[in-house]
Amino acid sequence: TARPANAQLVEVEAVCSDVRMHRNRVEARVADIPALAVPDWKSVASHAYQPWTSPRLVSDTAHLSPAGAAERIAAQIVRKP
Repeated sequence: TARPANAQLVEVEAVCSDVRMHRNRVEARVADIPALAVPDWKSVASHAYQPWTSPRLVSDTAHLSPAGAAERIAAQIVRKP
């Protein structure tokens, strides 16, 4: 854990609030690891979401670029004591 290492822990939940965009991303996904089977949309859509109960930073990838998400995470790390 972060505490023994005297490090800060920031939990980040990545979501995509745009279902059409999420589906397009899932269906376009290509495995970059040999023999890795990527999930199809049916599998992703039927997955039971377990709500987070701990404090976290939510990053909505429908509205943030990867660089924008990284900037938000970095800003959160700087803000925490």
